[in-house]
This record gives sequence, C-alpha cells and structure tokens, in this order.
Amino acid sequence: MKTATVSRGQPEVVGRPRWLAFLICGALALAALLALGAVTQMAGSYSAANRLAAEGWGDGAQIIVRTRIAALWHGAFIALCAGAFFLLLSGRRAGWSFLQVAMARWGLVLVMAADAILLARHYVHSMPRTAVQENEVVRLLKTGIPDKRVAMLTQEGFYNNWLTYLFPYHGIKSVNITQMPRMPAEYERFLQAVGRHPLRFWQLSAVGYVMAPVGAWNQIQADPNMKDAFAPALEYNVGLRDGDLVVVPATAYSPGQHVVLAFRKPAPYAALFAGWAAANDDEALRRLADPAVEPFQVLQVAPETADDLPASQAQGLTGQARVLAYRSGRMRIGISADRPAILRVAEKFDPGWQARVDGRPAPVRRVDFLFMGVAVAPGDHEVELCYRSGAGSLYVLGLGVLLCGGAALSLLVRRPAGEAAHG
Repeated sequence: MKTATVSRGQPEVVGRPRWLAFLICGALALAALLALGAVTQMAGSYSAANRLAAEGWGDGAQIIVRTRIAALWHGAFIALCAGAFFLLLSGRRAGWSFLQVAMARWGLVLVMAADAILLARHYVHSMPRTAVQENEVVRLLKTGIPDKRVAMLTQEGFYNNWLTYLFPYHGIKSVNITQMPRMPAEYERFLQAVGRHPLRFWQLSAVGYVMAPVGAWNQIQADPNMKDAFAPALEYNVGLRDGDLVVVPATAYSPGQHVVLAFRKPAPYAALFAGWAAANDDEALRRLADPAVEPFQVLQVAPETADDLPASQAQGLTGQARVLAYRSGRMRIGISADRPAILRVAEKFDPGWQARVDGRPAPVRRVDFLFMGVAVAPGDHEVELCYRSGAGSLYVLGLGVLLCGGAALSLLVRRPAGEAAHG
C-alpha cells in the first residue's frame, strides 16, 4: 500500500473521488457560463429593452431586462457557492482544525439559507388571521359540508379573495376555479360542454348554494327558467373595518348588496342510480349537456370502466346514500339499496381512487364523463373511498432528505486522523 508523504509546512494530500471532482468542475463551469451570460445580456441590454418595448411591454421592458441580468448573476453566485461547498466536503488543507473546517462549511450553508430567505420575501407573505375569520356567510355555507358545494356568479373583488383563502381554510368546496394554469383536458371538455348550462352544471356538481350580487338575484327572478330554482338564504353587505373585510347582515335601513341563494334543484353529492348504460365520452357529454334530457335518470358509464356491469333494469335514483365521514382524499358512505345500483359520487374520477364495499375491494368506475361510481348489490353497505397518489414523488422526497442528512452529517463528523494520509 502506498502512503502519501506529507512534508512539513505543505498541505496534506487528500484523495478526492472522481465523481466529486466532476461535481466541483461542473459547478464552477456552470458559474462561469452564467456569469458570461450575464455579461452578454448587459452588453445587449439596450437593444433587448427596445425589442421588448416594441412587442408591447412598454415601460416594463427595462424591468424585464434588469431582472433577467440579475437572475443570471444570482445563478452564477449560487453555482459558485455549490462548487465551494463540494470542494470543502472533499478535503481540507493541512493545519486546519476541525472547528475551522466546520465553520467554513457551515458558512456556505448559511449563505444558501440567507439566499432562500431573501428570495422568499418575493413569494411568501404572511396573512393576518382576520383574513380567514369566520363570518355569517361562512357559518351558513359550512352547514352544507361535505354534501354541498358553492358556486359564485362572479369572482370579482372579495369573492375571489374568499375563494382563494377563506373557503379552503374552512373546508368549503366550490365549483369555481381560482387558479388552474394547466387544466386537465377532461375537465376542460366538461366545462366547455356542460358549463354553458349553469343549472345542469350545478346539479351534476352537487352545488347547494350560489353566491351573487343582489342585482343577479333580480335578474334570476325575471327569468322563468331559473326563478323557481333558488330561494334567498342570506342577504348581506361587505365593508372594511380596520383594514379587514367584515360581513354585515342586511337590515331594513341597510339593504343587502350581496345574497346567498339556496339551490333548490336536486344536486346530490352521493346518490344511488338504478339505471346506467355504457357511453363513450362524446355521447356522455352530449346527453349531460342536453336540456331536454332529464338528469339523474341513466348514469353514463365510460366503456373502459364498464366491464362486468350487468344491464340495468330500471332508471332514476333509488335507495339512500349518506356521507358518514369525510376528509380530503377519504370518505365513508353508508348506503341502503333495494336493487343493484351504482353509487355516484360528485368527485372527479382519478385512477388514484380506491374503493372498498364492506371492507372488500371494488372497482371505481368513471361515470357521467368526469365523476366516479361504485357498483353495489342490494342491501345495506358501507362504501369507503380513499385516494392514493403514486409513490414516485415520495421516493424523490425521501432521496432528497437522505442527501441533505448525509451532507449535514459530513459537516459534523470529523474524519479519522489517519484517513487523509492514505491514497
């Protein structure tokens, strides 16, 4: 075995794995490329700003260019820190004490932590508790949990604020979308076909309450096709008090400017169907969106999930279904069926959903194009639905935790004294 000779006054020779050397060189090379890109952007910043301004960005063109240059310099700095971090992990100069090595390595960790904190200021903002405080509207809507959703006729002003923060905090489900930059294709098709008919859309989606400015209620009353579908449940006003939104019930002296309407048409969250038929997606959407087709008569089952289903001998709703327990991704539903039926649940179908009927696995079927159903036999049963996502993301998260733990351990554990002297 060869041993490294360490001369007095010279740095000790420390073996470095080849993969770690590649990481160091790669990080430093990336830092150099990003810095070169930043210099190049700086040299052409004037023409870049003019080009963006001509495309319609106006005064924002200069801001975009400056932000792009700052991002490149920031990336170069982080890559340089990463290279230095790997370099310190791979060895140390002779004469450095364990405390000096630990301080140098933890210094880089602190740089990265400070960088994360500085960046977080642009993306993470604390919210006062008053922004999610319960009010009269919330108390009314919570009476429908978990069987009823909420629909909003407008998302302007405080409506969007409630949809984004207040309702999720209190577990109130809505059919409105606050943000969905990558809408699933099947959801988009459903909205395009059925969303044009609000009453049908709300029925299929288990809407129990509709929120709107009071002017919309006046228009609804003038529409013979809609006036019998709603009943006023709460009129209210919204104002500011010490900078916070507050709900004030309407009075004779202060008429309500906003209203919560109870949706009176049948809109079950969980229901048993006596009638069903296999139908491809185009046919299912056509029937669901056709005002002449009475809803909740024949359940449209996607052909790929209709295996082993017998032909139905009836139609319409049958028996009883009641939600016994509910939390996000898991629910228990008690049913009483007087004939073979399919339990339809107004939740979006996904392959991750798993079902058990009286503790025995049962297939989850895609019904009414977007929703899910479970076939059940006559009698009293308990159906449990549970959502389980793929384990891939969990494995990646676990690997990241292990890498971070190993890096932290390497900062705390001192290498044996004789290790550095051997090749």
